[in-house]
Amino acid sequence: EEAHYYRGWYSTGCIRSALEKHDVHFGRDLDATKFVGGKRKTLNPKGTATSDLVFKKVANGCSIRMLRPQEYSNKVYGMVALMDEYWGCVAGANAYLTPANTQGFAPHFDDVDVYILQLEGRKRWRLYPPRDDNDVLPRFSSPNLDPADLPEPMLDTVLKPGDLLYAPRGTIHQAVALAGSEASLHLTLSTGQRNTIADYLSLLLPRAVQLAAEAEPSLRKSLPRNFHEFMGVIYADEDEEKKAAAL
Repeated sequence: EEAHYYRGWYSTGCIRSALEKHDVHFGRDLDATKFVGGKRKTLNPKGTATSDLVFKKVANGCSIRMLRPQEYSNKVYGMVALMDEYWGCVAGANAYLTPANTQGFAPHFDDVDVYILQLEGRKRWRLYPPRDDNDVLPRFSSPNLDPADLPEPMLDTVLKPGDLLYAPRGTIHQAVALAGSEASLHLTLSTGQRNTIADYLSLLLPRAVQLAAEAEPSLRKSLPRNFHEFMGVIYADEDEEKKAAAL
């Protein structure tokens, strides 16, 4: 009963309007992709992404990823701005138009938390847990993954207009537009990129060291001769008296 919940926020017509009114380029602003035989193919020609050319791609089974739709839509801009303010970090958005019975992207995980708003058509989503500890809360997105290497999905669901799906950072996912349906259009809102404790410390610690060196003369002493032969965890078991003498 909530099929019209997102009505007026964004639509296929908004994509067409942006292509007709703005200087949109393949690769820079928009991607045309297919996922065939377990492999993702990016099918971007060079130059301007005109409305006629883009929708011919769609008719031939390509998915369209519209990058930064907030640049062409005040309503999407408003949503992204609200997320910026609420989370206190930079938010983003992409729009995905996928023909029925096709998949545009390989399974992968992202370096952001994503909120998927289903606007048109229906799409089957499969979400998978991390493959190992290295995939937990990743700071960088994954390459394209082989479906044969994935564990069993922890969620297998179909989104219809008005639905929302949340996928935390690092969640492996893939999606296919259902057969017998109109093309699927969803909007992905994202947040949290490069907003980890590690990222904060990487900015904080260099400045802290700089301030400490300005205030404490002992930190400005030259390093001992051959310090690399006894400093560091590799030398943790070395004779402490020998190391102390060197210092």
